Amino acid sequence: MDWLQGGLDVVGLVPGLGEVADGTNAVISVFRGDWTGAGLSAVSMIPGWGDAIGKGGKVARYAAKYGDEAAAAVKGLNKAADAAGVVRSFRSFDALKAALGPAGDGKVSPRIVAQRPNNIARFGPEAIHNTANVVAVPREVDQAIANYYSSKPRRGFTGGKTVREWLDSQS
Repeated sequence: MDWLQGGLDVVGLVPGLGEVADGTNAVISVFRGDWTGAGLSAVSMIPGWGDAIGKGGKVARYAAKYGDEAAAAVKGLNKAADAAGVVRSFRSFDALKAALGPAGDGKVSPRIVAQRPNNIARFGPEAIHNTANVVAVPREVDQAIANYYSSKPRRGFTGGKTVREWLDSQS
């Protein structure tokens, strides 16, 4: 079942098909009792900011669960997507910004997987600085996401750390 859901996560990246794959994945996760997976898949169905939050959370879960195997998979998928012309990758964030241009009025383009030294070391700069890892969102949404990552959730899954600190310790 993990392989099926992993495949649905990949199909979830395809515009048009992604929403159906993410919805199917959410239902499977509910039946498996994986409420976090169900929530991330459901949020991923929402274009734009839902993709940023849901798919970002899934990447963090896969990295925490599969460690180095996930890093190798991300690098491989990135190379395959580049070869197919689907995703453009860059060695630096400045080069990515130059290629994409402005996000639009009142919008910013945050990365889904953060540009943190451990992420770049583990996944490689091209996996972080690529067109599939950036989504234009309103400034307010970006600020709400940043606030969440800087918070210490009441549920306590972070062990007293901020969400950002906890994620850093997972990958």
